[in-house]
Amino acid sequence: MESILISENKSAVADFQRSVDLVLERSQELVDQFHQFQSWSRIRTIADFIQLVNDPADYFDMVLINNTELKSTGNLRPNPALVADLFNIDRISWQNLVAGLPISEECEPCKRTKIIKGQRSISLAQFQQYQQYLIFQEGRFYADEPAIQAKKEGFKKYAQSPQEIKLVKHYQELVAILNSHIKQGFAGPTAMSEIAKLMNLRFVDNQVYMNNELLTGLLKL
Repeated sequence: MESILISENKSAVADFQRSVDLVLERSQELVDQFHQFQSWSRIRTIADFIQLVNDPADYFDMVLINNTELKSTGNLRPNPALVADLFNIDRISWQNLVAGLPISEECEPCKRTKIIKGQRSISLAQFQQYQQYLIFQEGRFYADEPAIQAKKEGFKKYAQSPQEIKLVKHYQELVAILNSHIKQGFAGPTAMSEIAKLMNLRFVDNQVYMNNELLTGLLKL
């Protein structure tokens, strides 16, 4: 079916793309940081990542406990701080890192991954807001380009019905005639500027353009 693009909210498109890029980057940062701080566990699936991003400090402690031979006794469970000390794992720096608190200059894992001082790790809510536009494979996040492009289409407005297309083509032909009129010297800039204004068209640099806001209103898009 024929359609004609009337307008595109480029500002909204740019904001959306920046948000997706930022969530992808910060999600990957959290995965990379987690891998640098310990070697027992890898984030292999999106389910793993959801557990991590939901509570990075608690997930880290769970990994420490689950990967040692220490057994729980009654209602008691091994102390993750002692486990971390036993295996020389910088648990305190991890907790400070994901909370956006100051990190020791001696933090070795911090030197091997991207760190933005004072910035908390991405939250589950922030991730889920753009999760549908991301793909997670083999420990890495990628942009889901088809999903992103489909979302961006929502920022565009089209004339689609026969009546809408007829109206748009009428204005296209009118603009073409007026610009031809100028080019052939039948009207000067001052006169054409007034004509464009009377017809709710735009006149910029001796060129007549359609008024997309007018068309959007006429078509009730």
